[in-house]
Amino acid sequence: MELLSTEQLNKKTKVIDELCPTHQINLVQFEKPDGTYLAPYCQECMREKIKQDELDGIEKALGHDLDSSTYDVLARESTVSNELKKATFSTFKTTTKEEHEAKEFAIKQANQYLNGMTGNTLIMGKPGTGKSHLCYSMAKTINEGYKAKNEPKSILFVSIAEIITRIQSGWQYKQSDFTEYDALKLLTEVDYLFIDDLGTESIMNSRKDEANNWIQTFLFKVFDKRETTIINTNHNGKELARIYNDKLISRIGKQSEGNVFAMTDITDKRMKRNF
Repeated sequence: MELLSTEQLNKKTKVIDELCPTHQINLVQFEKPDGTYLAPYCQECMREKIKQDELDGIEKALGHDLDSSTYDVLARESTVSNELKKATFSTFKTTTKEEHEAKEFAIKQANQYLNGMTGNTLIMGKPGTGKSHLCYSMAKTINEGYKAKNEPKSILFVSIAEIITRIQSGWQYKQSDFTEYDALKLLTEVDYLFIDDLGTESIMNSRKDEANNWIQTFLFKVFDKRETTIINTNHNGKELARIYNDKLISRIGKQSEGNVFAMTDITDKRMKRNF
C-alpha cells in the first residue's frame, strides 16, 4: 500500500467552521477514497491522544518490569514444593494450644513486617510441625499485602540446602548458569528473605571441614548484608550454636529479640496426615 505524501494529505484534508470546544481551533475532515469524509476531528486533540497512548505504553512496560523485579519474585525464584505452594494461614489446622499460638505468632510477624518492622524472625521445631507451612504463608501474606498497598517489595523463599547444591553442582562446569555470585546477589538484594530448614545444609557436609567452612562463609556473606530474614529450622538455639561459628550466630540472631518462636510440643503433622 502506497503511503500518501504530506502534500497529498493536505489536499485530502478539509478545514470546517466547527470549533473544538477544548482548544477553540477549527476541526478538520479527511477525504476517503470514495469521496466521502470521515467525522470531523481536532488535530490538537489527536496529537494529545497519540502522546498519551505512548505514555500509557511506556508506563505499562515499566509496570511490568516493576512487577517482575518485586511481586513476581516469590513465585518465580523461590524453591518451593508443589505441596507447599498451596500453603496459607487458613489451611494451617490448629488442634492444640501451641499450634494456635504458632499460627498467631506467624500472622503477627507478617503484619509487623507489613507495617515496616525490620529484624530477623526464627521459628524452631522438630520436622513436620508446620514451620515451612507457616513461613510460606507469611511470605505470601507479605507479598500480597505490599501489592495491595502498591508498595513494591521483593519476597523470596528458599532452601539453603538446594541453593548450596546448585552452586556446588556448577563447580564442575566452566559456564554454570548459577554461580556463588548469582546466589549472593539473589539472596542479599530481596527485601524479605525466607530461609527454609536452616541447618540442613550442614548435615550434607558434616564430614567435610573444607566444604562446611565454605558454607559458613557463604551464609555469613548473606546474613551480614541483610537486615530482615525469616528463618525456620529443625534445631534449637544450642544446636545452632554447635553448627555455626559465633560470628554467623550473631548475624542469624540479628534484631531477633521478641521474634523467636519454639514449636516444642507440636507432634509431626505429616505423620498425622499420612498414617
